[in-house]
Amino acid sequence: MTSTEKLIEELAKSFSESLTLIQNSKKQLDKIQNEISPEIKKMSDESRSRFEMFEKKTQDILQIMEQGAAKFEHSCRTVLESIALHKKDLDNKYDASFDTLAKYEKQLDSHYKSAIDALIKHEEELDRKYESAIQILTKRIDEFNHITASRNEQNKANFQLDDKAINELRDLRNKLAHNVVEKKQPIKNDQIKPKDWASEHGVKVDVVMKLLRDAGVVVRTHMSKVDASEYAKIEKAAEEEKLKQDARNKNSQN
Repeated sequence: MTSTEKLIEELAKSFSESLTLIQNSKKQLDKIQNEISPEIKKMSDESRSRFEMFEKKTQDILQIMEQGAAKFEHSCRTVLESIALHKKDLDNKYDASFDTLAKYEKQLDSHYKSAIDALIKHEEELDRKYESAIQILTKRIDEFNHITASRNEQNKANFQLDDKAINELRDLRNKLAHNVVEKKQPIKNDQIKPKDWASEHGVKVDVVMKLLRDAGVVVRTHMSKVDASEYAKIEKAAEEEKLKQDARNKNSQN
């Protein structure tokens, strides 16, 4: 095997190793996808759609690189096969004409050089594309991790209350329950201020309202405008409906 053939064989081996590296990168990407799959399911539709688009683009890049590496490796093998055929032809013609042999050999040397130059150029181009794809992939993964971490912190800040806040809510619930249930008095606007309470504890007003509802407190914005007699009728009707419902439940159990 000539030095030229050895060089081309090494180039073919290099492209084969590049192909293996790309395939391993695809496997690693699949592994990462499986590891973060539970987190993906927790995302909003918009975030999940953006991530799936990013994932598809990354797969497309790796697919193009894989095809390119396979094509370049095939080209190397084809050149080697072509060289072998040319050598056999030259060997057959060598006995007949040394000059013809020298002429063909010179032509082949020129073809070898062109092939090597082309292969080196393609290899450099593949290296640039591969490095660029890895950088893009790394950047996108870092962006995704940053977005996920930021949203987790935001959700935690919006929906988690400390023990002090929970205890204050319980006290407020007990106070309001005493006024409504025992004294039969309506809840007035000045008895509860969700916005002020939410601002004090750094949470959203919706969170405060939900916790109040869960605690059994019904906030009636305009209750102060309802007179006592009308309020008593409302409470009585609600109590009668509750008794009827209890009776129905008892009958259904029997």
